[in-house]
Amino acid sequence: MAEAYRKVQRGSEELPENEIRVRRAVGIGRYLKRAFELLTQEKQDTIVIKGVSNAVQSTVNLAELIKHRFAGLHQINKVSNIQIVDEYEPLYEGLDKIKLTRVVTMLQITLTKSENVDQSDAGYQPPIPEKDVQEYEIQ
Repeated sequence: MAEAYRKVQRGSEELPENEIRVRRAVGIGRYLKRAFELLTQEKQDTIVIKGVSNAVQSTVNLAELIKHRFAGLHQINKVSNIQIVDEYEPLYEGLDKIKLTRVVTMLQITLTKSENVDQSDAGYQPPIPEKDVQEYEIQ
C-alpha cells in the first residue's frame, strides 16, 4: 500500500498566542525560549503547553524546566484523547482516497501566575518553592 499512496499534508492551524505545541524531534531549548518570551516580553500570565502521543514526555520535561526558571507558576494538568485523521491520496488512477482515524493521548499543561485557580482540580500542582527556582537567562 505504501508505494501506491501519498499522505496529504494538512495545513497548519493558527495557534492561540499563549500556546506551545511540543513535538518530540524539536529541541526543548526552543520551547523554553518561547516560554520566556511569552512570560516576560509578551507579558502573558498563562501559557498552555500541549503534547500528543510520543511528545507527552517532552511536554512534562518542558513544564518542569519552566517551573524551575520562573517563580510562582501554578500548574494544571489535563489528559485527554483526541482523534487525528490522516488522508492518503492515490498515486495511480482507479484507486480511492483513504482516510485513517487514530486516537492518541494528549497532555495539556497550563502554567499560570494567577492566584485565581481551582486548587481542588485533580490536576492542580502548586508552585515549587522559590529556593528551587533558578531564574532563566537568555543566551
